[in-house]
Amino acid sequence: MTVSGGVVERYGAGGLIIGCTVSEAITAGNVVNVSGDFQVSQGDADEVLGTGVALQTATEVGDLIDVLFPGCKVIDLVASGAIAAGVYVKSAAAGAVAAVAADGDPRLVIGFVLAAASANSVPVVIL
Repeated sequence: MTVSGGVVERYGAGGLIIGCTVSEAITAGNVVNVSGDFQVSQGDADEVLGTGVALQTATEVGDLIDVLFPGCKVIDLVASGAIAAGVYVKSAAAGAVAAVAADGDPRLVIGFVLAAASANSVPVVIL
């Protein structure tokens, strides 16, 4: 395991730091995307999955690094159907959450899933 470095937080307020494994080498300060259950990969242009910022450098697949995500809380919510990790979610019937289509209205987004969920399971969502 090779994890190093760190990123200085400019203002020190806001965001949520969560430990995630990496699916590829990642450099501190780079944008990352949720690519699996509590797993991140290097950010891509025009990505439609949940994004954060790597706070450490990882050189090996499976390393655990701190990732800063926008938002303030991780909340367990009920899924109205299957939702993949990293997908943005919106309010659904009966107080549940549902996946937002890639071309969906961004005003409906309330967070994104950190771990894949199936119908009636409880996904972890950042709000």
